[in-house]
Amino acid sequence: MPAANELVAFNRTEQEVGEILGADRVIYQSLPDLINACSDGNKYITQFDTSCFSNEYVTAIDADYLQQLEVIRSDKAKLKSQ
Repeated sequence: MPAANELVAFNRTEQEVGEILGADRVIYQSLPDLINACSDGNKYITQFDTSCFSNEYVTAIDADYLQQLEVIRSDKAKLKSQ
């Protein structure tokens, strides 16, 4: 899973993201709409994990843990580039 600062939209406007992607424009979908689109027409899908979008994890993952992972990954990347 990428760190937040590795995502193309991190600290960028919709217009900037569109330019980077070579798109005319960027439209974001709400999480409830995504859930509805994925489960519509399938009565067996009652729920699924959306933690990568909502930051609500089933396990004890919190913002501090994710920040620590980002630091570790960044340090490892720096070592690889040397």
